[in-house]
Amino acid sequence: MYTGTGAGSACLDACIRYAREKGIGRILIVSNRRCVQAVHLYRKFGFQEIPVDREQFPFQRADIAFEMRL
Repeated sequence: MYTGTGAGSACLDACIRYAREKGIGRILIVSNRRCVQAVHLYRKFGFQEIPVDREQFPFQRADIAFEMRL
């Protein structure tokens, strides 16, 4: 419904700015490869793909993880 409006970029940008303001060292996102638009957005913002930590995130649907060091 809101695809292409820039809402996702605006939300993610706000989250990154908030994390920086609070001195948070990294942001970790766990998702699913079928969420193609979300995965594209994370890469566009410079998140790096990392292995999914199955101990921390044992969810079957979580098959991709991203990290951004701040």
